[in-house]
Amino acid sequence: MNTITIAHFLSYVADILLIILVVGKNPYARANHLCALLVTAFSIWSLFFGLANMAHSQEEAMYFFNVAAIGWSIFPVAALWFYLHLTQNERFLCFRGAIPVSIFIPAFFIYQQWTGNLVNSAFKTTWGWVAVWSHSVYSYIYLAYVILSLTVCMLSIVHYGLHARTRGRKKQANMLLITGCISTILALILGIFNQMRDVQHLPQASDILVLIWAAGIVYTISRYELLTITPTTVAYQILSVMREAIILLDVQGKIIYANRAAASLRKSELQNEYFSSILADSGKASELLREAAINGVCGQQELDYLTTAGSKIPVAVSATAIRESADSIAGFVVSAIDISESKQAHRKIQQSCEMVKKTHHDAVETIARIMDMRDPYTGNHQIRVASLVDAIAREMKLTGEQIDQLHMAAIVHDIGKINIAADILNKPATLSNLEFEIVKAHSQGGYDIVKGLDLPCTIAEAILQHHERLDGSGYPRGLKKAEILLEAKILAVADVIEAMASHRPYRPALGIDRALEEVTSNKGQLYEPAVVDACVRLFNENKFHFA
Repeated sequence: MNTITIAHFLSYVADILLIILVVGKNPYARANHLCALLVTAFSIWSLFFGLANMAHSQEEAMYFFNVAAIGWSIFPVAALWFYLHLTQNERFLCFRGAIPVSIFIPAFFIYQQWTGNLVNSAFKTTWGWVAVWSHSVYSYIYLAYVILSLTVCMLSIVHYGLHARTRGRKKQANMLLITGCISTILALILGIFNQMRDVQHLPQASDILVLIWAAGIVYTISRYELLTITPTTVAYQILSVMREAIILLDVQGKIIYANRAAASLRKSELQNEYFSSILADSGKASELLREAAINGVCGQQELDYLTTAGSKIPVAVSATAIRESADSIAGFVVSAIDISESKQAHRKIQQSCEMVKKTHHDAVETIARIMDMRDPYTGNHQIRVASLVDAIAREMKLTGEQIDQLHMAAIVHDIGKINIAADILNKPATLSNLEFEIVKAHSQGGYDIVKGLDLPCTIAEAILQHHERLDGSGYPRGLKKAEILLEAKILAVADVIEAMASHRPYRPALGIDRALEEVTSNKGQLYEPAVVDACVRLFNENKFHFA
């Protein structure tokens, strides 16, 4: 067995190994199947050219050349399908006649070979038998078929490389183009082109040279993970495109991997740095990992990420411990989310809310001043009630928003009296039934005024209900217990306390003690017990005094 024959067989073995490798990368991917088909064509070509070199007769050599025709007739179509699929030009493969034509053309040339219209003779040389082409029209058609197919392949990969958006895809295109061009040009010169001119003094090594092409394709698949789908590859790709920064640390807190988002935040590579060095507060970084080590996970904490320029980026950071066993920690997974935009948006929302709240307060204060100018007694009463309402609400531990809305309701709770004649409001004697009914309308009147100001609905409802009582004896709707807002219940108690403790046109002030006795004796019947208890505590413990 001479060197050329050995090279044919080694090429065949290499092709088989490449087929195993590419199918093993992902046995379910269509592109891998097409790549395997292409390399299979090369392997058939190499195997039977090697056997032809070892033939004992011209007839035996011609038989092997005929079988080898299966390989060199299939590979142009297989290359075309593979490259069009690879470069995402499959629309050309979706035509109705694409598959029948792709089967017919190789079958046509295989038939022409077996009928003697392509390689029709074999010539004995020192390294074995050499195929002799017929110079028929079919041999030139075959040559055109090979050149046209490979030209389309090269043009598609050039277009793919020029329009690639990532560095990896550009490298893939360059590798495929370089290996494809080298092997194709050399194979055409040494193989088909020379045989067309009856040159038999050079070894027929086209299939061996095509191995460069096959190796380039499979190397590209392996090196640039082109057609590879494995758990590791998928995990790496997911981590690479995530907007969340993911950092892997060893047990000492040294960074062993950081995805693109993490490096982008830092504006530099992070590998081999320590986690504590990328946070503005290294102590908090250590606490984060310590908590993760103890509990297995540390929930999100707001920390400052330190860039190489020294600027700080607010991030929400969490950490999870990776354990080798119950007592052994292998490292940590840290995730960080840039919250600078959300914090900025939150600040803007807060500013907007503050502006809206200020507008509400300004509107309410304006109404209160109007009422004070018309009826100073009522205006002063509203201010004093508002101060007591604030104190009761804080004693009951209501939220800041509830206290704020309750204050606005209290400061204008009697605004409806603006529609009542001054002689009725300031009458020094007991009101008649008709006059009292007129006064009772101030709750509804106040509600009608305030509800049109785009204030929180609780404010208008508290004004409407501040004369309602738990037993249903109040007005204007005779509500009972749970039907009455808590804000209205607080306003009711404060209103009664201030009214009884202050001078009225028809009677002198009754004092705080009498007022507290009134709400205490009717606790649970007219007034909310929790509100009464909070109010009594304020006065008994000297936490509140009317100004």
